[in-house]
Amino acid sequence: MADQGQESLVRRIFTATLIIGPSGQGKTSLAATFAEYLWESFHKVLLLASCDGGAFPTIIQKRIRQGLIRAWRMRTRSAEGLAFETCYLASKGYWPKTINPETGETSPAVTLVPPVTTKYDCFCTKGHLLRTVPSPSLIVPLFCSECKEMVTVAVMKVAESAHQTRGFEQVGGLFFDGLTSMCGWFMNELDISRGHGNIGGEKPPLGGPVKSGDIVFGGNNRADYGFSQQRAYQLVHNALGVPNLCEGPIFTALPDDVTEGGGQLPIVGPKLSGSALTADALQWFGNAVETRIEKADNGWDIRRLYLTEFIDAQNRRHLLKNSGPGTLPKYLEDPPIDPLHPDAKAFFTGFHIGHFFKLLDQALRDELAAETTVKDAPGMVGAPSGYGEPATIEPGTAVRPPLATPASLPLPGGPPPAGSVAPPTRVPPSTSDAPVMAPRARSRRAAIAVPNGTESMSPTPVIPTPTPPSPLPVSSTPVAEAPLMVASPASPTGTMPPPPPGMRPPQRAPGA
Repeated sequence: MADQGQESLVRRIFTATLIIGPSGQGKTSLAATFAEYLWESFHKVLLLASCDGGAFPTIIQKRIRQGLIRAWRMRTRSAEGLAFETCYLASKGYWPKTINPETGETSPAVTLVPPVTTKYDCFCTKGHLLRTVPSPSLIVPLFCSECKEMVTVAVMKVAESAHQTRGFEQVGGLFFDGLTSMCGWFMNELDISRGHGNIGGEKPPLGGPVKSGDIVFGGNNRADYGFSQQRAYQLVHNALGVPNLCEGPIFTALPDDVTEGGGQLPIVGPKLSGSALTADALQWFGNAVETRIEKADNGWDIRRLYLTEFIDAQNRRHLLKNSGPGTLPKYLEDPPIDPLHPDAKAFFTGFHIGHFFKLLDQALRDELAAETTVKDAPGMVGAPSGYGEPATIEPGTAVRPPLATPASLPLPGGPPPAGSVAPPTRVPPSTSDAPVMAPRARSRRAAIAVPNGTESMSPTPVIPTPTPPSPLPVSSTPVAEAPLMVASPASPTGTMPPPPPGMRPPQRAPGA
């Protein structure tokens, strides 16, 4: 029994899911089945952000009143110029600060709050709390009333902390209905913004703005379509970063029929602004499924959730995929609906997004149980959760000395600082049989100023002679040097690089 309980905890790494389907085929209703799955499996609730203009199905309203779904009508945040901000922040898990939980309505410019709140505590050098701010940009020099002095940002100690925002404790999933409507909202806002002269670019097909009272419409051009499509890409990837979710975010979209390959390969994919990304948008998601109502053999309607790619009666290829191993069924379906005596209890029994997620989890468990190639694998227990060397060093551990910094360099003629490595020393000339090479001259030689009467000489500027460094401490241990091949006037046994063109050679010092 213990093994079975441990096995049931094995879950896949979730990803974003796309649900494609025409209006009225059950896309939004699947949000209710998603909420049921979250509650049964994790005891969590679902946030439903709706951008569509249609009504909530009865089953959605039922789950709202039961508290399993928290719905938000995104377009009720209707102040001018908030379409992009509303959708962008919603994709990051933001939720209205004040909302009517029964209808999902908000005020036109309601504030949106994040699912995780981060704060920064600012301390002085002695540990006195100066201020707590919500953003690093608000960290400025502050006055410490305890120390009676100003504390600059350079010496200020800042402690970052994050916690789940109040109200998000029970949230386990996100459902966005739908991606097609969000792109349409983007196009509307670009239309209004161009009418007010806020954006430019090529003229739309109308050739100029259309004015109606105080409202001016500017129309849309080709750049608007590309801009809206990129925003849709952002929304999906933003949702993957929302913390504390039990299952990946779900997006819905209307289907779009496009043609590839010179008109020979008709396909069906998600409808965005235009058709340029219909085929490529599937790479944003780990799962793409489709809802359809078809006819059973007896002529009754049957509701199906297709999980894999298929070709319909019109010879159109429906672009679908799932992250399963290939053993999943082609579709999930409800029993056929008797038009005279429909059985409400049979609705959403097989046509259920939670069943799809359970099939993916079971497929992973089956794969782990059937694995015979890898022997003695360490499993998740052997995977570390942190990387990098520890910040503290145990006593007796050999430590590589740090690189010398200007503060740790020895003073001329003084002993080296503690913990540093003494520099190699050189020996004075000796009269022993073994020749000892003199050190290479390191100081740069100064050029001799040219008198005024010698205009024919190259006009080389006079370089001041730097003060030579103090000699290094002498050690009794000789240090071998590489043999020097070329003698120079300044050092009979050393070398000097040739002078630059046009510079006179340095004069020999008196007595050298």
